[in-house]
Amino acid sequence: METITLSAYAKLNLSLSIVGTLPNGYHLLESVMQEISLADTVRVETIPSGILLSCDRVGIPTDEKNLCHKAARLYLEKASLSGGVRIDLKKRIPDGAGMGGGSSDAAAVLKAMSCLYPAKVDLPALALAIGADVPFFLLGKSAFCEGIGEKLTPLSFPAKCRLFGVAAKNAPGLQTAEVYKLYDAAPTKGAAPKKADLIDALQGGRTEKFFSLMRNDLELAAFLLRPEIALLKEQILSLGASCAMMTGSGSAVFGLFSNRETALSCAEKLREYPNTEAHFFTLL
Repeated sequence: METITLSAYAKLNLSLSIVGTLPNGYHLLESVMQEISLADTVRVETIPSGILLSCDRVGIPTDEKNLCHKAARLYLEKASLSGGVRIDLKKRIPDGAGMGGGSSDAAAVLKAMSCLYPAKVDLPALALAIGADVPFFLLGKSAFCEGIGEKLTPLSFPAKCRLFGVAAKNAPGLQTAEVYKLYDAAPTKGAAPKKADLIDALQGGRTEKFFSLMRNDLELAAFLLRPEIALLKEQILSLGASCAMMTGSGSAVFGLFSNRETALSCAEKLREYPNTEAHFFTLL
């Protein structure tokens, strides 16, 4: 038996704009996505047959409903292999947070499978079949994502080494479909920041300019559904963040800081609030 253990990193949407809708109802996005140091641990071991999945967090499905199970099954099918795997998940990324924990775990499984069972498999195509965020996690680091997640442009982010962050969650996870439905019902919508402006500010290291362009089109809908998320954003800003924003469709909010000690202090103070978890992170 062979074993591979990988870190499955969380992501943030440093910007998220909805720029259209497909006939099937899927929304077209433009988003700057960024991996951070907060990570799950995914251990994959070969076994003669079958897929066995375990997780240290109560409530996480360990059957075919789990994206890791789906990733392993699809890989074996595409590779026409009869072997199996035992997958063990150790979770640190919050559930229902908009930080891509399940998708990142699935991408880690695909990476492990390609090493344990080498075969000619189109991993990006397989990743998209598993979930819209999974292709990004195959690429990792920083990327400009378009379409439903399948169009990825790698980005350099020279200022990320000078930034520190806190990701916090104080509300139950939101149903993504419900957030999008409320967004669609809004009578007016702002114009999306230009792709070129976002990329130029990010890759040029002009953080203040980039902060001014940051937006998440789903924030207002999420705030209406869970007002405590809006309160959390204000708390993070009041504790010294240079910027704060909800990630994905919620319910986590992150803040970025130019000072490590201020970020660590923010995380510590947020943990004093009821029903609030907070994680310090760096950008990868």
